[in-house]
Amino acid sequence: MYFKTKLAVYNFTVYSLANRAVSCYVWNETDGGLTASEFATCIKHYLSSLEKHDEIIILGDGCTSQNRNAALANALQQFASFTGTVIQHKYLVRCHTHMEADNSHS
Repeated sequence: MYFKTKLAVYNFTVYSLANRAVSCYVWNETDGGLTASEFATCIKHYLSSLEKHDEIIILGDGCTSQNRNAALANALQQFASFTGTVIQHKYLVRCHTHMEADNSHS
Protein backbone atom coordinates (compact mmCIF):
# COMPACT_ATOMS: atom_id res chain seq x y z
CA MET A 1 0.00 0.00 0.00
CA TYR A 2 2.88 2.38 0.77
CA PHE A 3 4.23 2.30 -2.79
CA LYS A 4 0.78 2.77 -4.37
CA THR A 5 0.06 6.08 -2.67
CA LYS A 6 0.89 9.23 -4.58
CA LEU A 7 3.10 12.01 -3.32
CA ALA A 8 1.29 15.36 -3.39
CA VAL A 9 3.26 18.13 -5.08
CA TYR A 10 2.17 21.77 -4.75
CA ASN A 11 2.85 24.68 -7.11
CA PHE A 12 2.41 28.39 -6.44
CA THR A 13 2.98 30.70 -9.41
CA VAL A 14 3.81 34.42 -9.33
CA TYR A 15 3.60 36.46 -12.55
CA SER A 16 5.05 39.96 -12.87
CA LEU A 17 3.03 42.20 -15.16
CA ALA A 18 5.92 44.68 -15.29
CA ASN A 19 8.40 42.41 -17.06
CA ARG A 20 6.34 39.24 -17.72
CA ALA A 21 8.63 37.16 -15.53
CA VAL A 22 7.25 33.99 -13.97
CA SER A 23 8.34 32.48 -10.67
CA CYS A 24 7.10 29.05 -9.64
CA TYR A 25 7.42 27.78 -6.10
CA VAL A 26 7.18 23.98 -5.95
CA TRP A 27 7.24 21.76 -2.87
CA ASN A 28 5.93 18.36 -1.89
CA GLU A 29 3.90 17.26 1.11
CA THR A 30 7.02 16.28 3.07
CA ASP A 31 8.32 19.87 2.89
CA GLY A 32 5.06 21.64 3.72
CA GLY A 33 1.33 21.70 3.31
CA LEU A 34 -1.30 23.99 1.89
CA THR A 35 -1.64 26.38 4.80
CA ALA A 36 -1.54 30.16 4.69
CA SER A 37 2.00 30.30 6.05
CA GLU A 38 3.45 28.46 3.03
CA PHE A 39 1.83 30.90 0.59
CA ALA A 40 2.84 33.91 2.70
CA THR A 41 6.43 32.64 2.70
CA CYS A 42 6.41 32.28 -1.10
CA ILE A 43 5.07 35.82 -1.62
CA LYS A 44 7.44 37.34 0.91
CA HIS A 45 10.40 35.53 -0.70
CA TYR A 46 9.34 36.80 -4.13
CA LEU A 47 8.99 40.39 -2.90
CA SER A 48 12.41 40.17 -1.25
CA SER A 49 13.96 39.13 -4.57
CA LEU A 50 12.68 42.27 -6.33
CA GLU A 51 14.64 45.48 -6.59
CA LYS A 52 13.60 48.34 -4.33
CA HIS A 53 10.19 49.84 -5.18
CA ASP A 54 8.20 52.63 -3.55
CA GLU A 55 4.90 50.86 -4.24
CA ILE A 56 3.94 47.27 -5.06
CA ILE A 57 0.47 46.20 -6.21
CA ILE A 58 -0.47 42.56 -5.72
CA LEU A 59 -3.45 41.06 -7.55
CA GLY A 60 -4.87 37.91 -6.06
CA ASP A 61 -7.91 35.73 -6.41
CA GLY A 62 -10.36 35.17 -3.59
CA CYS A 63 -8.80 31.93 -2.33
CA THR A 64 -8.81 32.14 1.45
CA SER A 65 -5.89 29.80 2.04
CA GLN A 66 -3.67 31.73 -0.38
CA ASN A 67 -4.67 35.38 -0.34
CA ARG A 68 -7.43 36.33 2.09
CA ASN A 69 -5.98 35.49 5.48
CA ALA A 70 -4.31 37.08 8.48
CA ALA A 71 -0.99 35.27 7.92
CA LEU A 72 -0.44 36.91 4.53
CA ALA A 73 -1.66 40.30 5.78
CA ASN A 74 0.79 40.15 8.68
CA ALA A 75 3.66 39.05 6.41
CA LEU A 76 2.97 41.89 3.97
CA GLN A 77 2.70 44.38 6.84
CA GLN A 78 6.05 43.23 8.23
CA PHE A 79 7.69 43.42 4.79
CA ALA A 80 6.26 46.90 4.17
CA SER A 81 7.40 48.23 7.54
CA PHE A 82 10.96 46.84 7.16
CA THR A 83 11.45 48.07 3.58
CA GLY A 84 9.39 51.26 3.60
CA THR A 85 7.36 50.01 0.65
CA VAL A 86 3.65 50.69 0.18
CA ILE A 87 1.86 47.45 -0.67
CA GLN A 88 -1.64 47.34 -2.15
CA HIS A 89 -3.28 43.93 -2.23
CA LYS A 90 -6.25 43.90 -4.60
CA TYR A 91 -8.66 41.01 -5.05
CA LEU A 92 -10.31 40.08 -8.32
CA VAL A 93 -14.10 39.89 -8.57
CA ARG A 94 -15.52 36.44 -7.84
CA CYS A 95 -15.96 34.27 -10.96
CA HIS A 96 -13.73 36.68 -12.94
CA THR A 97 -10.39 35.49 -11.66
CA HIS A 98 -8.44 34.68 -14.81
CA MET A 99 -4.92 35.99 -14.33
CA GLU A 100 -1.75 35.79 -16.42
CA ALA A 101 -0.27 33.41 -13.85
CA ASP A 102 -2.99 30.87 -14.70
CA ASN A 103 -1.49 30.30 -18.16
CA SER A 104 1.99 29.84 -16.74
CA HIS A 105 0.76 27.63 -13.91
CA SER A 106 -1.10 25.25 -16.19
